[in-house]
Amino acid sequence: MVTLCMLALERIRATIDYRTYEKAGSFHGYLLAAIQWTIVFVAMIILIFNSYTNSSGERKLACLLTTQNSTKVASLMMLTMALAEIASLATFYSLLHLNQRKRLAAGCSTLTEKYQIDENIRCTKLMIPIVWTHFLLLFPPMCSFALYAEIDDRIDRRTFAILIAASDWTPWYCLVLPIVIFWRQKSLRVALRRKLQEMGLNRVNPLESQTDRFAQEQARHFDLLNTMWNSQSAR
Repeated sequence: MVTLCMLALERIRATIDYRTYEKAGSFHGYLLAAIQWTIVFVAMIILIFNSYTNSSGERKLACLLTTQNSTKVASLMMLTMALAEIASLATFYSLLHLNQRKRLAAGCSTLTEKYQIDENIRCTKLMIPIVWTHFLLLFPPMCSFALYAEIDDRIDRRTFAILIAASDWTPWYCLVLPIVIFWRQKSLRVALRRKLQEMGLNRVNPLESQTDRFAQEQARHFDLLNTMWNSQSAR
């Protein structure tokens, strides 16, 4: 969630400073990375030191022994991350709409400005499926955890562990995200289809086969014309 927020901030800067963004240095990127790691580190510190001391004086972490305080802290963090998901998704769509409007009004802009606007649109369109994947796989469990903790604030240790495990869809996200990224790359899809055809695992579309033959014949025709032109010029 923090990563998506940092990416959204980077795209906001690219949209606002599209005239000079191409010449910008890497300081802004390092700053966003430092902010991201600081937020993660602070969240870990809050969870780690939100401990509980039982009657024997043994200190246990909030994830091992539940109290009303630890449940509220975990629920608040889940709710905050869910709101960050919504904000990131809305930001990317707003940036896409804004850059598309800028492209329509970029008639008198320089080539650098037009290139940066097109690059902003391309990057935003590339990021939106990734943001949707992150949203669909992580937003529902975070909301369900916060909602359940709000309904029943006296969760025992066993129920808390089950909730933590059930609200963690990270393995599914790690499985689906590479598929989404792979499918967004047309060159990879074409290479996979070609490899499957070589292995005999994918049937060749007759229309695509005719198109390929036409393209090959056209290329040979132009090669022949080029050879004839060069031979005539040599004379």
